[in-house]
Amino acid sequence: MKKLLFTLSLLLVCINSAIAQNKYCLSYSNLINDEWVSAPSLSLDAKSTTDKLWTGGADFKSITSDAALDRIINHEARFVVYDGVLYVNCRPLKYQNTALGNGYAQGFLLNDNKVCFVGTKVGHSTPKKTKGSGVTFSIGGGKVETSLTDKKTVCYIIDSSSNKVQCIDRKYMKELLKNHPSLLNQYNDEGKKKQESVETIINYLNDFRKTTPY
Repeated sequence: MKKLLFTLSLLLVCINSAIAQNKYCLSYSNLINDEWVSAPSLSLDAKSTTDKLWTGGADFKSITSDAALDRIINHEARFVVYDGVLYVNCRPLKYQNTALGNGYAQGFLLNDNKVCFVGTKVGHSTPKKTKGSGVTFSIGGGKVETSLTDKKTVCYIIDSSSNKVQCIDRKYMKELLKNHPSLLNQYNDEGKKKQESVETIINYLNDFRKTTPY
């Protein structure tokens, strides 16, 4: 009986520890300086296909039972950590003066404190028609699935408090890899189409991922 109670106690500690990981911050500087607001009731859920059709944007939305917290998460927070994973609020972000849409996209920190995330392709190069299934890619060894097709996805970079983001393209990758000859040669050997794919870019960026608890 004592052993069972001890096991249950450990289980509760683990659960409470996981809940305590849920938090948000209001700015890029908060993220870099590890300044977070704890939000145990924070919850994100994948958008349905209908949600995506009507609202566009990223793959996840806030579904807490706290209306006040939902307003903060949806409109004020810039980044959240949910279940130990970093998410980026796409609502305020723009690329080429085009909004990325509502919702949260999964991302991660690079060693130089830039934030990489996968979002909807917008701007001048947005394809009019797309075919295919959603993209599956790996962040830090974990599989991530998005409902966006490969032609509709792109990797973005946040490197300041500005709402403007940078798109990761072949030029960006070659500049990133120039001091890593073996990786650059490997990247150059990839076909042009593969070089520009989200899966390929994430696979290379994982080598530059910052070690964080999320």
